[in-house]
Amino acid sequence: MPGTCFVFETNIFETVTDLINHLTKNNPDKIRYVMCIDSLDALIRRDDVKKDSADSERVGAGGLLTSTMFKKVNLILNKLGHALFMIAQVRAKIEVNQYAPKDKNQSVGGGGANAVTHSANQVWDFQSRTKSRNIEENGKVVGHKAAIKFTKGVKERIDILVEYPVRHNQKNGQSVWVEYEVADLLMSFELFKKAGAWFKISESLAKELNSNGFEVAADLNLQGEAQLKGWLEENPEILKYLYKKFVRVLSHEVEN
Repeated sequence: MPGTCFVFETNIFETVTDLINHLTKNNPDKIRYVMCIDSLDALIRRDDVKKDSADSERVGAGGLLTSTMFKKVNLILNKLGHALFMIAQVRAKIEVNQYAPKDKNQSVGGGGANAVTHSANQVWDFQSRTKSRNIEENGKVVGHKAAIKFTKGVKERIDILVEYPVRHNQKNGQSVWVEYEVADLLMSFELFKKAGAWFKISESLAKELNSNGFEVAADLNLQGEAQLKGWLEENPEILKYLYKKFVRVLSHEVEN
C-alpha cells in the first residue's frame, strides 16, 4: 500500500533483483517506489548458498554482483522515477609500502567493485562519528549529529556536507530528532530570541501561531535549550507546523 513500509528479508541476489523488476514493471497504478538494499556486501548468488564453506569463492564477487544488478535494474529505475538506495561498505586495501604512489583508478576487491560510484546517480558518504558530533545533556550522550557528504549528484551541488540530529534509544522511526532540529532553526532565525539563559518567542512568531489556531502566550519565555525542546515535544501540532514551515522555506531557498 502507498505510504507504508515493507521489509523483505533475504540476501539472495536473484531474489532481490527479481523483486525490484517485478515491482517496477508490473505496476499498473504507476506507484513510485523508494527501495533500500542493506547491504550490497551481504548479497550472495543462489548457487553459492549451496556450496560448503570450504569451497572457494569467486574473486571480486561482491563487485560483480553490484555491477550486474545495475545492468538489470538501473535503466528502468531512472526511466520511471523510482529511487533505490544501496548501502555499501568502503573496502580498505592493506598497503605493503605506505610510501608507494597510489593508483586512484585501481578498484579494490576485483572487477566491478566501482560499479556503485560509476553507475549511481547520487553517492552519499556517511561520515565517521566523532566526539565533536555528540549531543550531550547533563553530562550524558543522548544523541549525535549524523553527517553526510554528497560526493556525486545529478546537479552541480556536490561535496556538500549535511548534518542532522539523531536521538538515541528511540523506536518506531523516531530516531531523527525533529525537536532538536526545529529548536536549532528557531534560534538561528531568531524566532526565539536569546537573552542570557532565556529564550523568548518573537512577536512575529507568536502572532503567526495564534493566527493559525494555536494558543501561544505573546510573552512565552523558556529557560535554556532543553526547555525549548521540551515545549516542542509537549506541543506536537506546533512542532509539525513549524517543521513544514522550515521545509517549505529552506526548499525554496535551495531552488533559488
